[in-house]
Amino acid sequence: MRRFALTLVPQRAGPALWQSARATRVRGRRLLVQETWYRHLAIADRLIVEARRRLADQKTHIADLEERGEDTRAATALLSLLEETLRLMQSHRVTILQKLAGLTQPEPRPGAPADGF
Repeated sequence: MRRFALTLVPQRAGPALWQSARATRVRGRRLLVQETWYRHLAIADRLIVEARRRLADQKTHIADLEERGEDTRAATALLSLLEETLRLMQSHRVTILQKLAGLTQPEPRPGAPADGF
């Protein structure tokens, strides 16, 4: 079981210490969210690799069916679905990368103008 230490900052410590404690909590949550997105990225990458392998297998299967003179309509329809699924997976991966890019931007300093100057 994990135990988390709770750090209490006395109110009389002043606003700078309160802001520092809050910033530490925010960074901790931000890192947790970032780790979660990296796990999602790893899963997406693995699924994309598997989808590409299945696409190659399906194309081989269709070629075998054609070689034997068998009907390829169902296999071709499945190939189309696999290709669309791969496109959706790749789109989802781009979304994950965009989320990660937003999380890796430097945090604005408290009291700093929005434009960074």
